[in-house]
Amino acid sequence: MREPEWLDTDWWLAQALELYEARLCPDCKQPRDVAWHPDQEGFYDVSEQSCHGCGALVEWAAQERTPPIDRRYKLTLVDTRPPDRPLFLPTSE
Repeated sequence: MREPEWLDTDWWLAQALELYEARLCPDCKQPRDVAWHPDQEGFYDVSEQSCHGCGALVEWAAQERTPPIDRRYKLTLVDTRPPDRPLFLPTSE
């Protein structure tokens, strides 16, 4: 007997994710029923954040590459933070 590709729980979680994502604006990813509501106009601010992982990928890709980057290979990030310099994240309470 062949094992199913999806466990029941995985299938239901995937369905729930599809339903959730269908409710979001495709661009800003905010819930459409809020973001597209006429009374919401003027109640959004933009906050700029910097992703150091994306920055490393951009810098790597900007270097002259010979031969050019082969799109068959995928770039991944490796966290090189030394163990003696842990990153402390704030906890939400």
